[in-house]
Amino acid sequence: NTDLQRRLAAGGWVRVEGRCSVPTQTETASTSRVGNAATVELSPGAGQNVLDIRAGIISDQEKLKYLQDYIRTQCLK
Repeated sequence: NTDLQRRLAAGGWVRVEGRCSVPTQTETASTSRVGNAATVELSPGAGQNVLDIRAGIISDQEKLKYLQDYIRTQCLK
């Protein structure tokens, strides 16, 4: 995450690849098909937001792992 933030700060871009469900004209509102994967270039501000969200997810995962280990070692003795 730090490397990505440095690249973004140096003027680089964040690219996001994803798939979106796109309804076709012949389908009803309740059905859709998956469109082709596409790469999207984000502005520096949006890219920083993505990296901030990613950092939050990584932090949350570390906290969950700690709490799970604590429960296993301290509470389930």
